[in-house]
Amino acid sequence: MILAQVFHLNCFDLNSSVIYLRQTRQVIFQAWPSTTLNSDQYYICNTIVSNKNFTMNVQIGTSVFSTTALVAFDSTSVLQLTLNCGSASSCVYSEVNKYSIALFTLNFPDDDITIQSAAGSLRNRIFDRLSCKVSASALVSLELGQEKILASASPVDECAVRPTSEMIQIIAYINNFPISLTPVNLSAPPFSLPLIIQPNFIKYVNSLPFVCATRPDRENCVNLARQMLQNEFTNFVGGKQEQGQREVLGNGVGI
Repeated sequence: MILAQVFHLNCFDLNSSVIYLRQTRQVIFQAWPSTTLNSDQYYICNTIVSNKNFTMNVQIGTSVFSTTALVAFDSTSVLQLTLNCGSASSCVYSEVNKYSIALFTLNFPDDDITIQSAAGSLRNRIFDRLSCKVSASALVSLELGQEKILASASPVDECAVRPTSEMIQIIAYINNFPISLTPVNLSAPPFSLPLIIQPNFIKYVNSLPFVCATRPDRENCVNLARQMLQNEFTNFVGGKQEQGQREVLGNGVGI
């Protein structure tokens, strides 16, 4: 009978961190290679588990977050992973906020090895306006004279963005380069949102149709549609447009 080996050690630097994301109930684990390991620790981290596949758990109180895929362990590189909550009814902010420490576990299934330690810091990210929308995508048509972009996204439940402006600006990112579109008026067609819901308009704006022929920036719209077909469209971001300031609405992975 082979017994699993459990090592209580930290292969990472002491400034490793766990960031809890209130809106999505996820955590981000960040860690850097350690330069202070003794000879035994160095052997475990850099030889025994080096390049081995692992899964990871982070525990904050009773809330457990896990990776969904195997990751190869590299003791010489920075590690950053996003972990999801293991239960749909768990990992709520009111519970996570009770604790000031996060424990993490690396499980190496092929070798029955487990490494356990504590993160150097635990922080809560209450609102992340870049995560108010997820799963962004777009359909593009280049039919002559009828060019259009039909963008869409899904809302995130816990997102407290309450801008006072009814104007938003949409930005597409192509090969990580931002390209702006003319601001959209949420009080005008095709949205025409009533004033009573405008403070919470982020919940309602999930489809963004851009019919180039009807826009004052027609040429820019057509050029953007062409670029979105010819290049890799990575995401889009929306934000309020008010007194020269931009407050981010959200982003997500595109097509």
